[in-house]
Amino acid sequence: MAEQEQIDTRSHYAKYTVAHKKYEHSEKGKVARAKYMSSEKGKAARKRYQDKRNAEIKQLLKHARESGADARTN
Repeated sequence: MAEQEQIDTRSHYAKYTVAHKKYEHSEKGKVARAKYMSSEKGKAARKRYQDKRNAEIKQLLKHARESGADARTN
């Protein structure tokens, strides 16, 4: 009997995410990430993310203060 070929029925995205996680945890991926995050482009991306996150937190605290749920104002 000839072996039947195993067909991968996962979506392209599922295959990509598995492969990408494997790459991120490899030595090559860690080096690439460190290189990117220390570059100007990486620093700008981190700053954009942090600014967006800070704005969200600020908004949440503002709503909490207005509703009286924020313990720091009592």
